[in-house]
This record gives sequence, C-alpha cells and structure tokens, in this order.
Amino acid sequence: MRSFLTALSIAVLCCTGIAFTQAPEPVVAPWPKPSETKTKLVKPRPKVQGISKLLSMPTQQEKPSALEEMYAARTKSEISQFGYDLFGVPSDELETHLDDAGGSMVPMGEVQDDFILSAGDELEVVFTGQRTERIVYKVNSRGMLLIPGFPPIPAEARSIGQVRVSVTAAASNLYNTETYVSLASVRQIGVLVIGHVKKPGRQTMTVFHTLLDALMASGGVQTTGSLRKIKLVRNGRSMSVDLYALLLQGSTTMDLRLKDGDRIIIPPIGPTVAIAGEIKRPGIYEILPAVAGMMHAPEKKTQKLSLTEMLELGGGVMAPGQNRFLKLEVTPDGEEKVAEMHDPYVPAFRDGAMLMVSKGEEKRADMVELVDHTRRPGLHAIE
Repeated sequence: MRSFLTALSIAVLCCTGIAFTQAPEPVVAPWPKPSETKTKLVKPRPKVQGISKLLSMPTQQEKPSALEEMYAARTKSEISQFGYDLFGVPSDELETHLDDAGGSMVPMGEVQDDFILSAGDELEVVFTGQRTERIVYKVNSRGMLLIPGFPPIPAEARSIGQVRVSVTAAASNLYNTETYVSLASVRQIGVLVIGHVKKPGRQTMTVFHTLLDALMASGGVQTTGSLRKIKLVRNGRSMSVDLYALLLQGSTTMDLRLKDGDRIIIPPIGPTVAIAGEIKRPGIYEILPAVAGMMHAPEKKTQKLSLTEMLELGGGVMAPGQNRFLKLEVTPDGEEKVAEMHDPYVPAFRDGAMLMVSKGEEKRADMVELVDHTRRPGLHAIE
C-alpha cells in the first residue's frame, strides 16, 4: 500500500511539472516611445459668463483706414477718426460668448405709463379679491384687449396707463376686486440697415431699441461711412441724424426710438479735417458739406471752420499759454501750405485742412527757487 501511494505522488508531480513547462509565456507589448504617443485634445465649449465679464473682454483692433494713413503721413504721428470707437469691434472670443448668451438682450423692467401699445403686445392682468386669477392677454390684430367677462377694451395706439384705467373701470362692477396691469412682452419689429456698416441687412429689434442699438447690432459704422449724415426713412419721409450731437454734447435727441419698417441708410463719409499736437482730443473729424452736388468748386463744397470751432472739436488746448496754431492746407495744385493762425474767428479750415497746436516755452515769474543747503528747498513766491 505504501509503495502504491509513493508511485501515485511521483505521477502527480510529473504531470504538474509537465503542465508548468507547457504553459505559454505571457506576451508583453513593447513600451511605446514618446514620439509614438498621440493624445487627442477635445476643446471644451466656452461657458457663458456674466455681463461684467463680457464687457471686460478686449475688442478687436482694426487696421488704420486709408484716411488715417493719409493724415498720419502728414502729421508724422498716429491719428484716428473720431467717434468710430463707439462701435467697438468685438474680438473672436467675445463674439463667441455673445452668441452663446443668446444674441441681443431685450430691455427688462417696468415701462412708463406713456408707453404706446400696438397689436402683438402682451399684457399681464392680475385680479385680487373676490376674483383671483393671473392671465396674459394679447392685443389682437384689431387692436382690442379681450378679457372674459369684460367688454372689448381698445388698446392699440393708446398708452399702457390709459389701458390700465380702462381695465380698472371695467372691473369696478366686481365686488371687492382690484386689478393690476403690466407689460408681459413687447412686439418685435424689423429694421433695415444699409450702407457703410459692417453687417448690412434686416435686423430684428424691439420697440424699446433705438437707432444706436440698430447700428451696433449691424456691427457699427465703418470708417468709410458718415456719422453726421445718417438717414432714417420712416413712412416715406427722411430725417437726418447727426451723431456728433451725442458724442460731443451728450444730447440724446438724435438717438431716436425705432418703429417697424424703418430704414437706416449710412452714406459715405463727408469732408474731414484733422487736429493734432498739444490738444486734448486729437483726431480726424467730419464736417458738414456746404452744398450738395459735384458741380461746384472744392472751396465751396464744404463748410469752413474757424480756429475757435476747431479747438472746440479737439476739446481745447492741453495747457493755456503762448500756443502756436498752424494751418496745413493742400491747394488744388497739390502743394501743402503752412500758415500761422492769429484771428480765432475767421473761417479758414475746410476739407483736408489740418490744425497743428505747438506749445510755447513756459516762463516763470514772481518766484524764486532755493536749492542746496536750505531748510525749505524748492519754489517760493515773491510777495
């Protein structure tokens, strides 16, 4: 029996050894070289940020226009056209975030009582007391506001304050019931912007938007377009808009409220003058034409500005004193003449003219300067 068990153990060990010797060795793949590794990068979608973050993003810098290059060659320094930075061109990053945010934002908040209603506006009517409900009603195509249980209330071409009074009067028959009327949503209008803008075409706006909003939605006025002869065509009538009144005097009368079917036309830029040197706001300014048409002499086609008017455009001199004012003007023969201006009220600056302001030497008077070994060094007034 013992010999049988010994033989069985030897047989098991032999079989196990054979199994271990016949097992295949594991195949290990060679480690890849650094040059053979490839990593696929997935660009994440930019998240919509707050409006303050969007406004802090830089705008895209445009190349100098042909007009800026021409004046820069004459002044030997960089000079830009005035007013066009109002329509800052957004950078690619900012434009992406604005698209993700859903485009233009509709003004929010309570409207004034003098807001004029039209077909398509929606009013929210709230009843409190014996009748409790909150429903949004739309002004129909006939200009009527239809509230169940009330007679039809005219709403089109009336102010929201007048409609609120009418709803309150209609609800006076209800016992212990008060009404509140507010604007739920406004109608959309179509405005056509053509001419020298970056993105001409039809823009979808609201009745809250103004002419300036439509220009900014179109990408802004190009440097080849006019800021002083913008045309707003409404119901077959044309009115001229001068944005310099907004930019220089801060007047908002030129920023007109838009209506459905308005057309905004941006014509080419008109005559220009330039101001450079010791001036607070150097730049290239557009002036108004004196007469229309091409069959006129060059000196009669544009208005002429005096030295005082030129300094007002430039914001005034940097510092008072003995400043020199030089007029650079190109003659019809192509020659550039330089003349020093002394009379501030003579109209002398026309299309293509430049004003160079040079600061005179400062001369101190009625003072003494103490230096070196003194307890109070510096300037002292002589009394």
